[in-house]
Amino acid sequence: MNEYISNTKDGILLRIILHPRASKNAIVGFYRDMLKVQVTAPPVDDSANEMLIDLLSDFLKIPKSKIKITVGKTSRQKILKIDSDKFDKIRSQIESLISPEKPKSNPKHNNDFDRELD
Repeated sequence: MNEYISNTKDGILLRIILHPRASKNAIVGFYRDMLKVQVTAPPVDDSANEMLIDLLSDFLKIPKSKIKITVGKTSRQKILKIDSDKFDKIRSQIESLISPEKPKSNPKHNNDFDRELD
């Protein structure tokens, strides 16, 4: 499960698979070695990418300016770099968000968190 996140000297890298035009904004689980995220925005004019960064910023309590898409701006598969040295904290925050025992939502984004079964 930890392949989706890695710690480097330049920051934290997150491997994401993004599902735009979804019915809700949510971090839904893992797909292969990526974190699966759904956003309601369409993949037009960078809308889905912006919503992805907004969603991660809100839930991880990290300023948007610290999150950058380094690979895959026009692809569903992306690598994001988070400018932070709090690897363990971020990993545990992400994993607690998708835990079936502790579903959490953010009313600002009207999110539900569902665990996706492979």
